[in-house]
Amino acid sequence: MEGRTLITYYSWTGNTESVAKEIQALTGYDSIAIVEKKERKKNNMPLSALTALLGLRSGLKPMDFKLEGYDRIILGGQVWAWHTTPAINAFISRANFKGKKVFLFITKADDKVPQKVIDSISTKIRSKGGEVADSLSITTTMEKVIEANEFREELSSWLKNNGLI
Repeated sequence: MEGRTLITYYSWTGNTESVAKEIQALTGYDSIAIVEKKERKKNNMPLSALTALLGLRSGLKPMDFKLEGYDRIILGGQVWAWHTTPAINAFISRANFKGKKVFLFITKADDKVPQKVIDSISTKIRSKGGEVADSLSITTTMEKVIEANEFREELSSWLKNNGLI
């Protein structure tokens, strides 16, 4: 029997948060947002994309990076300019994934699976003792926050296939 599962995610425009909230609604797992110390301006995607391209890390508000008491982590983030966000970079660099099974969900604005981002995150998590079991990418837009009915079937299937519900 698996131990406890935590949903943790970074969401700038609300799409990743929408998916995380639906995961929580379907599973009842604990959930915590990864929040940057300095609020990112919503109208400045070019600068945000540049910070992702450069592989920068954000300052984060305090949270438990030890992830104690959890055996499985469902980690959500988005793709900016085909890279991970500074908040996810910072979280992964500080989190203790030793012995943890990690499931990734990625929101992105195009139809392609962001394999480069998934591989990059997976490598970083493995280097910190974790195992990435599977990933899911969900296409969204920047114009509006995705609604659960737009991805619920795909998400439910992914969760079931991974024994998360």
